[in-house]
Amino acid sequence: MRRIIVLLSAILILGTMVGAAAAAPKPSQPIYMTTSGQGPDGMMLDILLNKAMGVPVKFDTVLKAENCADMKTLIFVVGYSGKGMTAASINDAAEEARVKALTSLAVKNDAYVIIVHMGGATRRGASSDKFTELAAVGAHMLVAIPDSNKDGYFDKMAQEKGAELVIVDIPDGGSIRTLVAQALKAVLAK
Repeated sequence: MRRIIVLLSAILILGTMVGAAAAAPKPSQPIYMTTSGQGPDGMMLDILLNKAMGVPVKFDTVLKAENCADMKTLIFVVGYSGKGMTAASINDAAEEARVKALTSLAVKNDAYVIIVHMGGATRRGASSDKFTELAAVGAHMLVAIPDSNKDGYFDKMAQEKGAELVIVDIPDGGSIRTLVAQALKAVLAK
């Protein structure tokens, strides 16, 4: 009798896991993209995805939750920039509140959330990592370059979040932004 109960419990748990995996969102339109920490990489990624690759992404460095209520996919390009914060006329507290509101909306909408870090070691550190962690609430995919993950930061985050991790190889002389955009295009086209 005990074996039957253990077997039924295992089947129930497995069924729940399979059901949860089947219910996970997929990338779909509309796709919104913003920064978390006001680093500069989002603008270049917007140009590459929208103009060069024809992927319709709605980009705004200071995207607000009330302006994207129909969101199905949210891309955060993470990395802190003091100059970017000044240019956006936003302080750390306001940026933190904006990112939290967007992650809350993404969860509410069951939106697919992608975190992109392509700034390498120069866009890591306490400030950048804080905004990465804020954006990664509910993340389904993390996209990074090897230089961003030298310490295993994104490996650990992917494991903790149960998110897929994509490390984009950058051959010598390769364009980081173009290769990351190509990797994102492949994900968004699924």
